[in-house]
Amino acid sequence: MRDDDAIAPVIAVMLILVVIVTLLSVYNATYLPGLKQSAEVSHLHDVEEAILKFGSDVETAASLKRNISLSQQVPLGGGDILLNSLKSGGSLRVQQDDDPYLTISIGGEPPVDLFLVNFSYWTVNNFWVEQAYTWQYGYVNVSRVSGFRMVNSTPLQYASMDKVDSSAFGNTLFMITDEPGKTVIEVVNFTAGDKRFSSGNGVGMLKLSADTEVRQYPNATFNFVIPDTPLKLLDPGEMGPVDLTLRLTKIRVEAY
Repeated sequence: MRDDDAIAPVIAVMLILVVIVTLLSVYNATYLPGLKQSAEVSHLHDVEEAILKFGSDVETAASLKRNISLSQQVPLGGGDILLNSLKSGGSLRVQQDDDPYLTISIGGEPPVDLFLVNFSYWTVNNFWVEQAYTWQYGYVNVSRVSGFRMVNSTPLQYASMDKVDSSAFGNTLFMITDEPGKTVIEVVNFTAGDKRFSSGNGVGMLKLSADTEVRQYPNATFNFVIPDTPLKLLDPGEMGPVDLTLRLTKIRVEAY
C-alpha cells in the first residue's frame, strides 16, 4: 500500500504533463498558425497606412514648396502574439530615379535636371503573404515578393494601371506664372539622402526635408525637355527673352 501511495502522485503529475503537452501540441499545430497570420495581416495594414501617409507627406511638401521637415514611422516586423513573440522582418529602401522627369535649359547656363524618388517596403520571413509596397509618381503599388523581386504589381488605390492618374501629383511639381516684368518658374527636385536603407523587425523611419532656393536669370530664353513618364506636364515650348526667376524646392528623402 505504501508503494502504491508513493507512486500515485507521480502518475498524476505525469498525466497532467501529458495533458499539457498535448494541449500545447494542438495549440501549435492548429491555432498558432492562424493567430500568427492574423497578427501579420494587422501588421501589414499598419505598414500600408504608414506608406500611404508618407506618400501624402511627400505630395504635401511638393505642393507647399517651402522649408519643411516631415517623418513617418513604419513597423518593419510583426506577427508576434501572446505565447509566441517571434516576429517577421521587413526592409525600407529609398531610390532616386536614373533619369530626370524634367530638364530646364536656360540660355547658356548649365541645364537644370529635376529628378524623382521612390520608396518601398517589403517583408522578410513573413507569416502570411510575402508582399511589398512602393510609392512612385504619386501612387502606391502593392506587389508579391518572389526571389527578392517584386512581381504582380497592382496600384493600391486604383482598379488597374489604366485608372492611375498621376497628373495631380505632376501638376504640383511644375508651375509657370507671369508676374510684372518677369516670368516665375516653380519646380521640385527630389534626391535620395545618404541614409537609403533600413532593415530588421523593429521600427523604421521615413523622413523628408525640403528647402527652397531662388535663382535669377535676367533677359533669358528657356525651354523644357520632358521625357516620357506617367507625369503629365505642360510643355510651353521655347520662351523669352524675359527676366526669369527660378524657385527650386529641393526635397531629400531618407530611410532609417
